[in-house]
Amino acid sequence: MRAGRAAVCLLIVLACVGACDAPADNPIKLGQIAKVYKGGDARGAVEQLTAYLEQYPRDDLAWTVLGNAHEDLDQDDKARAAYDRALAINPRRHQAIGGLGVLLRKRGDDEAAMQAYRRALAIEPGYGQAYSSMTVVALRLHRDAEGLEYAKKGYELDKTDPSTAANLAVAYHYNGDAANRDRMTRIAIDLGYRKADRLRQIYDGTLTVRK
Repeated sequence: MRAGRAAVCLLIVLACVGACDAPADNPIKLGQIAKVYKGGDARGAVEQLTAYLEQYPRDDLAWTVLGNAHEDLDQDDKARAAYDRALAINPRRHQAIGGLGVLLRKRGDDEAAMQAYRRALAIEPGYGQAYSSMTVVALRLHRDAEGLEYAKKGYELDKTDPSTAANLAVAYHYNGDAANRDRMTRIAIDLGYRKADRLRQIYDGTLTVRK
């Protein structure tokens, strides 16, 4: 249940064009790169972000997007380095903290991942992606009711991201609510979720999020 990072990154960049505590140094250019990433070309986005950061090395938002792109490519060491650079520049870049949480979760350190998500939420309580990521950890640990509450909160805060809808669908599945599971699956697909086959494999037991 990897998050829909490309869509999230584009939304982050577009939001910071108008108003953000620490906006991008060149939001128009960074927005163009984020669209490349959203189009599915993570490697191309990495190349363009690397060139962008040579010109704007203090752009913590760009470092965060670079970390997300590296994580999508399973280049986790490079992702960690990018997130660390972002946070060295701006310790309140909550999306980078959330990215670190994803890396910790992938490594199997669930408690540290939850701490990272809570830290991000302490900075930005409206960060729906953090709640959605907490869903994955809770379900992995068989804390299904808790996971459903996180998933509902994440979706309520961010109804535009297909991953928050997909994670809510999976949470409904593990809580035995097939009707709402199928409803949220349709919503996730309508929002552009690209891994509907994985959802169906979770539903039929071929895949599991369990630890």
